[in-house]
Amino acid sequence: YNTLRTAKGARIGLELPDGARILFNEMTSVKYPANYVSGSSEIIIEGEVFVELEDNKNVNTVFHASLRNMKLSSAEGLFNIKAYPGDSVQQITLIKGDMKIQSAGGNGQAPSEILLQPGDQAQLVNGKLIVRQVDIQKVLEWKNKSE
Repeated sequence: YNTLRTAKGARIGLELPDGARILFNEMTSVKYPANYVSGSSEIIIEGEVFVELEDNKNVNTVFHASLRNMKLSSAEGLFNIKAYPGDSVQQITLIKGDMKIQSAGGNGQAPSEILLQPGDQAQLVNGKLIVRQVDIQKVLEWKNKSE
């Protein structure tokens, strides 16, 4: 596995072999296979990232990512993931495209699966997946400041 980390105040970008682009917020770690295979490799995220699959030329590509107790897959789109190790709530916000999210459950909650629509934010709170509409501009404030 390769691991990229950002320090406090730093932001970096990464383009995976399938064209997926990831912008890291500060204090973020992303772990991905050294032999990344589009559609079957999974990346592991701790921190906050913005992912862009919009220009992905590989039609059959599916992006897979893991957080502490959640997994996501998306074939196309724009989304923000916030899952810092010390946070009690993990958040995945879909801006454009489609996405499936699975939770591992926990705290007496059964594992579950949901499909997000653009503008939805999935939150994992005490093992339970909650979906709500959010202000996309507020979610992306960190990203827009870095441009």
